[in-house]
Amino acid sequence: MSQPTQNQRLLSYLKRRKYITRAPAFTELGIANLWQRCAELREMGHRIDSRWHKTPDGANVKQYWLVEGRKRAA
Repeated sequence: MSQPTQNQRLLSYLKRRKYITRAPAFTELGIANLWQRCAELREMGHRIDSRWHKTPDGANVKQYWLVEGRKRAA
């Protein structure tokens, strides 16, 4: 049986969690380029939104999340 692709792992993660940032994408999913994987999922019709978020230690990180509901028209 083949291993899930990075896009499959990311989509599964986003369905289980509220959002993802670059650090857990890399450490938990092995995804080095989160922005590109999100862009690919968008091209497949998935609704993924993002925003900048300031962490308690003052770092700015990009958060990505899956918008529930129907896939957008491709």
